[in-house]
Amino acid sequence: MSLSQEEIDALLASEPGAAGGATATETLDDAQKEFLVSFEGVLLDALCRVWGMLAGGQVSAGVPQQSETSAGALKFSKEWKGTGFISNWTGGVEGKNLFVIDPQSSLLVANKMMGKEPEEGEEPGEMHISALGEAVNQFLGALITQIGQEEYTGTFECQPPEGEVGTPGEIGEKVFEGVETLLMISSTLTFDGGQEGEFIHLMPMETAIQIAKLNPAGAAADEPAVAEAAPAAGAPQGDSAQASPVSFAEFGPGTAAKDTPEGLSRLMKVPLVISTELGRTEMKIADILSLSPGSLIELDRLAGEQVDLLVNGILFAKGEVVVIDENFGVRITSILSPKERLEEL
Repeated sequence: MSLSQEEIDALLASEPGAAGGATATETLDDAQKEFLVSFEGVLLDALCRVWGMLAGGQVSAGVPQQSETSAGALKFSKEWKGTGFISNWTGGVEGKNLFVIDPQSSLLVANKMMGKEPEEGEEPGEMHISALGEAVNQFLGALITQIGQEEYTGTFECQPPEGEVGTPGEIGEKVFEGVETLLMISSTLTFDGGQEGEFIHLMPMETAIQIAKLNPAGAAADEPAVAEAAPAAGAPQGDSAQASPVSFAEFGPGTAAKDTPEGLSRLMKVPLVISTELGRTEMKIADILSLSPGSLIELDRLAGEQVDLLVNGILFAKGEVVVIDENFGVRITSILSPKERLEEL
């Protein structure tokens, strides 16, 4: 089998150190590569939890495999046409991230979300992209939450993803036009019933290096050592130091009581967010996607029923909705007792 000149050029471009490839400043060391595998594991954990919930079954991921590549070389190694989602990351990590899901996995998750049975010969389309876009958005939200709980040196924000159908190479060439070196992290996905698929995460090498800087171990190694303070002149050293009990002056009666109001008064100007919850309901994603202007949504409360009043998201009181001039308001009818508020936590 002979390769065309275009294929040869693309494969040469993907080799580290080749002309047009990664420069010395764009190379990942072993510690960074190890951390990126760990980071991708956190990402895949969020994906499996969210997609398992949306698809109504268990989803598991294999060990992430990473390699350096280019969009041109990717075009010849991944020929299946799946769904790709581009999310722009900002904040502590800057750059575009591309997630590509193989066609069978795309159809399985999207059809489950829409409550639809797969059809013979079906291929991913606009409806599948809409459903999967929400699935990707949700697992990215779960990822940000997980990042906040880990001991990373920073965090970032994920913009809502934009999706399209195509091969990884086709989508990659559009998204990463002008980017010489990409980091590709791929993993197998296994769904209930044994169906397997592939999940690919592509990013510019510069973005990968920024993610690697979230490693707390690397940050600790970069911190300068703190010199131990030298003892003051004339201070006793070694075994000559002697310890003696410290004595405290006794406070007069009523001192603590006097300080309490003053300390409490400092909190009086702290702003709190007060919100009112009219009601809730649950809907399937298929029903949400079918909503249009004029659609009615039935809530879990009767007309005229009291509404909840929340302070910083915690239930504090109940009341009834009133109209004050041209604005809505709430007339408080009852305030929860301290015991009731504790039960709500």
